[in-house]
Amino acid sequence: MSYWNWLNIVLSIFLYTQNLLADDRFESLRNDQLIPEHCHNVKLSDFSDEISYFTMSIKDSKQNGFDYEHPIDRRTATNIWRKALGAKAWSQESIQGNNAHETTPNQDYYQSLIAHAPLMDFNLSSEGEVLEILGTLLLYDLIADDKTFITGSIAYRLQLHSRYIGELDFIIADKTTCQIYAVGEAKLNKRKHGYAKQQLNRFQNFLLEQRRIQNFWRAPKLFVIGNS
Repeated sequence: MSYWNWLNIVLSIFLYTQNLLADDRFESLRNDQLIPEHCHNVKLSDFSDEISYFTMSIKDSKQNGFDYEHPIDRRTATNIWRKALGAKAWSQESIQGNNAHETTPNQDYYQSLIAHAPLMDFNLSSEGEVLEILGTLLLYDLIADDKTFITGSIAYRLQLHSRYIGELDFIIADKTTCQIYAVGEAKLNKRKHGYAKQQLNRFQNFLLEQRRIQNFWRAPKLFVIGNS
């Protein structure tokens, strides 16, 4: 075997290893049972070259710049979250002081939340998860495509064991290829559109930088003059 052929093999093995290591940059923080099993582990190569970015919030948030708005209002979201957690999660003093049960939670939203939270592996540790769950269901209704899946809670970082840089609230992808063609950020506070865009820009820059690094290490085809 010639030196150049040997070098090609070594470089190919190196690139293959780099692709495996790229998986460590992403981690699914939930075991979402509603998505294909083979798409659970997100890879850098899963992200489309022409990816779309969007933002979502609650009722009347489009006027603040959000791309999508769920018809739920903030008070209803809070009430649903507190009801789902149970009264023991809140002191009576806190509840009474904030008039938390002044409005009855919308039963349809509540039932959807309770039905889907376990399947999506949400523990409702934060109020914002209400919008992430109901927002996912809204996107499914809007897309109405059985070839697509929607999930989220995808954390990203530079490498294994390093700190997370951020987390993706929504990813929209192909069920067969796992290719991700849209990424979204949810904000329960409809005044935080600027912050949502900032987080999406941070991921976009991360994605561009990781692709730049990967392309730098990609081995060019070596043309050997003479016999092998």
